Amino acid sequence: MSEVIERLAAELADITLVRDPAQVTRLSRDFYWFSPILKNLLDDKRADLAAVPATQDEAVRVVAACARAGVPVTPRGLGSGNYGQAVPLAGGLVLDTSRLDRVLWVRPGAARAEAGTRMSLLDDAARASGWEQRMLPSTFRGSSVGGFYCGGGVGIGSNNYGMLKDPGNILGVKALSMHAEPRIVELRGRDAVDMHHAYGVNGIVLEVELALAPALPWIECMASFADFDAAVAFAQALGEADGIAKKGISAHQWPLPRSYRPLKDVVVAGESVVMTLVAAHNEGAFTDLVAAMGGRITWRNDPAAAGAKRLTLREFMWNHATLHAIREAEAQGVAPGMAGGITYLQLGYPAGRNLELVRRIHEIFGDEIVQHVEFIRVKGAMTCSGLPIVRWSDEARLREVMRRLEEEGVYIADPHTWVVEDGGKKSINPRHVELKLAMDPAGLINPGKLRAWDERGVAQKKSVFWDS
Repeated sequence: MSEVIERLAAELADITLVRDPAQVTRLSRDFYWFSPILKNLLDDKRADLAAVPATQDEAVRVVAACARAGVPVTPRGLGSGNYGQAVPLAGGLVLDTSRLDRVLWVRPGAARAEAGTRMSLLDDAARASGWEQRMLPSTFRGSSVGGFYCGGGVGIGSNNYGMLKDPGNILGVKALSMHAEPRIVELRGRDAVDMHHAYGVNGIVLEVELALAPALPWIECMASFADFDAAVAFAQALGEADGIAKKGISAHQWPLPRSYRPLKDVVVAGESVVMTLVAAHNEGAFTDLVAAMGGRITWRNDPAAAGAKRLTLREFMWNHATLHAIREAEAQGVAPGMAGGITYLQLGYPAGRNLELVRRIHEIFGDEIVQHVEFIRVKGAMTCSGLPIVRWSDEARLREVMRRLEEEGVYIADPHTWVVEDGGKKSINPRHVELKLAMDPAGLINPGKLRAWDERGVAQKKSVFWDS
């Protein structure tokens, strides 16, 4: 492989390449270390070379050269994923898309951007035209549009618009095939969703087109409650209050809020909190609901006001809460993977039973699990998704916790695997294999992440786009 890499580097000498071992290692990693299991399995994985194309034409040249040489390619956004999506299991080349960062256009209700565009920049461009992104990951400052499309699924705003895969959220995607003469394919509607959340294994994403929402002036608020039951009851009521415009509803059980050092002066010892963004014109109705349900507002920020705080509650929602908890544990001398340390799970609660199951988890596990739930709309009904902090002892105990949760009726999206089907999907999607046959017949894009591909046997099929 070293000789092949040398020839590849010579062929691509006029494109920005990264060869420094430390930098290649950095570009071969994401936040997989949230999981002690993945940390143990992935720490030694790295690419042989990284390329940072400045244009889509350069990306085509890199992919073509790798296809001819038989070199695996792992596409990378900005590395904010949590499951090893961007970790090259078979070496080869990391394709860093961070310089493909143009917002191509914003129109009423939709926007299109290159894959490496930061989510925050796309949101800023949309807001300048009176629109905003329907949902954002908590990593919006440091995640890319392509990364969110390939590895994300929900976010701040899912209380209004459900999951990213729901019809109408993803409008289109432009992807590059892994051939000696790469083909560029535009997928629309359902076809674009079929390529979504597959870690880039079935096409190298160049552009993404997303639906937008009308931009509103948001006030960030945190309400404090005596216990977690009261906090989640309020969060559910807020989600069901259709007349109150809000974006993101995030409930955190004590002692998790004490991990949030930037908020240390406003969290109350022993109390659980709910964070949200509420539309300025509905702040009065929101305040009334907080008071009616026994809470009080302990933090408020109007980002548009003079002297506004730069701090945003959005960076304490979803998996940013996990990051804060891990950093606090590290500050106490407990690194990820150490006995007595922490890790996390990703849970789904059926609508109508979500509050019951949140209480049940506390009854069964006590302080072994500290809960954090994000409220989302699923098929029109308000429910929640859990990102609880779990005390780590070993893998056997974590698997037993997961088994017990499933017995209670909780859905597990396993964050301790890099395999697409073994995480949140739980089943083989035939379209993933069909798309990969069309886009990557030699299996060189991000190999090892799609079990259905590795187990397919010898597949000689007609592609949905062309003959493979």
